[in-house]
Amino acid sequence: MTSVRKTICLAWVIVCVVMVWAAAKPAAAQTDVSPSPVIEESEYWVRLQTTQELLDEKNAGSTTASADIRALWDNVEGVRIGDDVITVNMEWVTAALDHESDLVELRRHVRALIDTRYETAPSDRSPSLDALRDILADPRFDYGRQTPTPVPDPSLPAPQMSPAVDGLAQIVGYIALILVAVAVIGYFARMMGVQPNRIESSVGSDEPTTSLEAHALAEAYEADRDYRSAIRYLFLALLLQLDERGLIHYDPALTNREHLRQVSTHPQAADLLRQIVSTFEDVWYGFARIDEAGYQQFARQIAQLNASMPTMMTRS
Repeated sequence: MTSVRKTICLAWVIVCVVMVWAAAKPAAAQTDVSPSPVIEESEYWVRLQTTQELLDEKNAGSTTASADIRALWDNVEGVRIGDDVITVNMEWVTAALDHESDLVELRRHVRALIDTRYETAPSDRSPSLDALRDILADPRFDYGRQTPTPVPDPSLPAPQMSPAVDGLAQIVGYIALILVAVAVIGYFARMMGVQPNRIESSVGSDEPTTSLEAHALAEAYEADRDYRSAIRYLFLALLLQLDERGLIHYDPALTNREHLRQVSTHPQAADLLRQIVSTFEDVWYGFARIDEAGYQQFARQIAQLNASMPTMMTRS
């Protein structure tokens, strides 16, 4: 807990310094035009995954899902990749929320965009700049662009704010800074104060080499409520089991998509495995939220694929 108190103290010092700096800035500096909201590429994919989950909740009767989706995309105008920023228009998501007949199409488009991410870059979980440009240029996601806001002419005098309005703006800015600091403090306090128990592998530091070993680790993590790690080892157990039955050649150097292509001659199994791979990558690489219900759904998908294995082996 000492480290948590140090973090809290440091955060408050930063807040105080920022407030003093803001108060000392010339009033003219407050008239600068703020840049358009831009999010990082990783945040863009996380928000897309969250949108898909909220759409499923809306389909199940949630009354707050639409507002949560709008909160994700309101004012988002760009995605940053490295030193480049790609302009995006997410009205195709928010506009469809007002029409019940458009929700099915919206869910399909969001799912297709997430799938396109991995199909575009199968060996790299973070698509390249060109790949992301290609995805966002896909006609399925082109819903037109708004008329851009005119850029103020720098040669014209900047609008002047009254002292009362300027002082109110500074107060609002201070309050916003304090709220952000409190949120950051709370986040790091939770991260430092709650450490999940580590579960050692039954084979030391090496990865499991049999489906039984991997499955045992999945059950151990499930019992500890670490569903993200449990999904990883349950997925590994499936790949090892497919290898043990001669349906694929498992190689840690291969990507999940390369393993998936090995069962392309079995369309039913390939479809099930594609869903399993998509869920695993969303959770493990995309850090999508996963709870006990989500883990049990993942386990049922694997059980369904295992049930179809005898038929696959007969046809092979």
